[in-house]
Amino acid sequence: MNLIDAEVIEVLSEPEYKKEVFKDSTYRYWTVKVKVVDEGGEKTENLSFDNKDLAEKVSVGYKFLH
Repeated sequence: MNLIDAEVIEVLSEPEYKKEVFKDSTYRYWTVKVKVVDEGGEKTENLSFDNKDLAEKVSVGYKFLH
C-alpha cells in the first residue's frame, strides 16, 4: 500500500475520547475530526491518537501520512 502526505487545513472538533470493545480486547483512544488536503483534493477525516496530549496538538499545518 502506498502512503501519501496530507495536511490539516481546518480542525473541526475538539479531541473526543473513544472506547471500543472487540471480543476480549478493549481499545481506548482519542479522535479529532479535521479537514485535510492531499494530492487528491480536500476531504474530512478522523485522526486517532493514543492520548489526549497528542490529540490536542493537532492544528492547521499538521502533516501526516495516510
